[in-house]
Amino acid sequence: AAGRDMAWGFELEVIVPHLSVALVSEKRPRGEAFGLTLVGFETRVRQTAAGHQDSQLEIKRFQVDVQKPPMPILASVESPVLRLDCAREDVAARDTILRRIAVQLGRLEVTADDALLLEATEVLGAVQGALSGHAPGGDGGGGGGAAGGAW
Repeated sequence: AAGRDMAWGFELEVIVPHLSVALVSEKRPRGEAFGLTLVGFETRVRQTAAGHQDSQLEIKRFQVDVQKPPMPILASVESPVLRLDCAREDVAARDTILRRIAVQLGRLEVTADDALLLEATEVLGAVQGALSGHAPGGDGGGGGGAAGGAW
């Protein structure tokens, strides 16, 4: 079998019942700026040795909260909030061949006010400063964000 590529099939399943992530501010007192809660994340991938792949992804619920003042800003209001089903052929080929793709989105609720916009502006400024290599709140090198303070 010299010179022949070997191929194997595989199955992968990842289930995360509950996941919470917090974006923490460097301001004093130190505290969460935003929080993300994900409930019921499941993904399954099955690939045959011939290169056919079926993938499913489902998220039952999620919510994004701003912490000051405490308020949900984006939340799912029905379950599941996202379901994705995809079938690919010849996954080793350079051209992607999608035989089937189906996306189902649930209803979402969005809330925004001026406090949220201010907090989001500060976070984006801090991220921009971090990506450009400048420390937030430093010597004016672009890392202070729109609000100009340490984040």
